[in-house]
Parts: sequence; C-alpha cells; structure tokens
Amino acid sequence: MLIEFGDLLDPFDKTAMINLINQIESSADESEKLQFAETLETKTDEYGLLNSALRIESLAERILNIPGTLIGGTNKQSDVTKLKQLGADVKTKFKMHQIEPAKALMDEAYDIIGKYKRYF
Repeated sequence: MLIEFGDLLDPFDKTAMINLINQIESSADESEKLQFAETLETKTDEYGLLNSALRIESLAERILNIPGTLIGGTNKQSDVTKLKQLGADVKTKFKMHQIEPAKALMDEAYDIIGKYKRYF
C-alpha cells in the first residue's frame, strides 16, 4: 500500500504505517507484534476505497484487451474510458474526504464492469 498509494496517503498515516511495520519487525514479544499488526490493519482498512479505485482502473485495462469492439450491445472503448474517469474521480473524492459520493461512483463503475464479468 505504501508503495502503490504513498502519494495519496495522509502523511501522518503514512508515517504511522511505516512506524508500525518497523515495530512489528523489531519486536520480540509476540503479543506486542499482534497488537501492532491489528493497529496497522485498522489503519490500512481506512484506505479500502482507494484500493477499489485502483482495481477499477486495472479492470478497465483487462476489458480493453477483450477481443471485439461491441460487447452486449455496448461500445467497449466507451466503457473503458468511463471506467478510467470514474477511477480518477473516486481518487479525487477520496482526497477531498467525500466518501459517500466516492462510493456512488464506485457503484456506477461496478455496474459497467458487471457487463464484462463473464470474460474474466
């Protein structure tokens, strides 16, 4: 997550994640390691929406590679363009802390992706 999303993470969260990883790696106490790992998991869960946005972009590329231009009566290139825009818009909403509008955009993207699920 730190490598993929580093520039989109809150700087304090990024620092906290790095510190938690270092504490997990350096601690000799197993219960302490578990506590650090749980804290890290909670912190990374806050970025699940961002992860989904990047998945949309990845699926758009996979859709682009499906043979043919029309799938189920829709233009594949148009859908791919829309998906890429939705992925970018979700990231923008995420940065602006507009979570509910971002989720609505995600739903729209997954409706489009649903047309292609049999090809995955």
